[in-house]
Amino acid sequence: MSLPEQSKQEDGDGEDIQGFDFLRKSAWTDLQLYVEGKTIYVSKSFLATISPVFRLMFESDFKEKNVDVLPLPGKKYEDVVTFLQCVNPGVLQKVNYSNIYGVFPLAHEYQVQRLLEECKQCLQKELSSEPISIFDNNCRNVRTTLTVIRYCEICVLAENYNLEDLLTTCVTLFSRINAKWYKNVPMFQKISTELRNRILCSRLGTIEGQTSATVVLPQNSKQDDSAGEDIEEIEFLKTSPWTDIQLDIEGKTLYVSKSFLATISPVFRLMFESDFKEKKVDVLPLPGKKYEDVLTFLQCLNPRVLRTVNYADIRGVLPLAHEYQVQGLLEECKHCLLTELLSIPLIVVDGVFRGTNTNLKILSLCEICSLAEEYCLESLLEICVERFTNINVQSYMNDPMFQKISTKLRNRIFYNRLLVVEKAMK
Repeated sequence: MSLPEQSKQEDGDGEDIQGFDFLRKSAWTDLQLYVEGKTIYVSKSFLATISPVFRLMFESDFKEKNVDVLPLPGKKYEDVVTFLQCVNPGVLQKVNYSNIYGVFPLAHEYQVQRLLEECKQCLQKELSSEPISIFDNNCRNVRTTLTVIRYCEICVLAENYNLEDLLTTCVTLFSRINAKWYKNVPMFQKISTELRNRILCSRLGTIEGQTSATVVLPQNSKQDDSAGEDIEEIEFLKTSPWTDIQLDIEGKTLYVSKSFLATISPVFRLMFESDFKEKKVDVLPLPGKKYEDVLTFLQCLNPRVLRTVNYADIRGVLPLAHEYQVQGLLEECKHCLLTELLSIPLIVVDGVFRGTNTNLKILSLCEICSLAEEYCLESLLEICVERFTNINVQSYMNDPMFQKISTKLRNRIFYNRLLVVEKAMK
């Protein structure tokens, strides 16, 4: 496993933003994590914000409360660095199957709810990455061998952390596979006897026609498999030992930590480190911004809670993520817009756009196109233009939202549409 590399800003203003990587000391670090003889620099308030375990550790009468160096025996340095990168929305590090076995135990131990959900989604995705049909022939090759080992690994992890949804998927998958593929795999033997019996019974039931062989991947659910704690607490609405600045928006107050903001945003970091007036203030007004947008933005930045960006939030969150250069959140916003864009079915009948709620679909397409243009999301713009290219211009020509798109981009859409129409005329 290698330490995550810093990524460049691709769609914004082109500036190369170095993330807060925890590998060096700064004005915002007040604690050193000592792991395998190496040092990681962190902020207590950042850790307390993202993790109820760290918060309790630093607020209660534990020995860790007043230390400057916190040893983490039994943990791996690279795992801890990757974990910290994954909980910092200011960088682009994400959970993937190559780092999940280091990240998941830490997310579970420190009860970082959103990261736990991301880990489970990663494992679900991995389970569905290969078609079951690869086992239909009798040829044992590298692909089938690695796939079975991967299924077994995920099954062991799901069992160790009581991830029942994931276990159900694993059992269903094994029920579709001939036992010859896994009965002698060493990793399969690491699964408990009870679970192996469950798998074998499910396989027998499938063969005997007693159960359905259809694999149904469960929908994402609330975190209920790990510590059992239901996290409903809303951050930033009340003061705490870890808040040292108030954001004043529309006459209302949000309580935050300067070091948390500085960790996730290079803009806030520069604001608090340089000779700006904001450096020493206790109350920071944010004129022109909406209270609900800023609260949602902050919630989306905190991996302790399960709030993620959705299309209803996007017009409030994207401008703030862009302004404060929070790279990971920008990527989430782009993914949200792409998901919404691809969910719009474009049905063309006799050259005219048809379908249920046609006006709403055109409106969504125009809104996404407008946002993609405003925030220089070129890859998203390409898809928007392609979508417009396949729709008769009469479907959107006079739509007010379409008129908000720049003349240059409308010209691009019309030109591409013209090429399609002229080609069809030949």
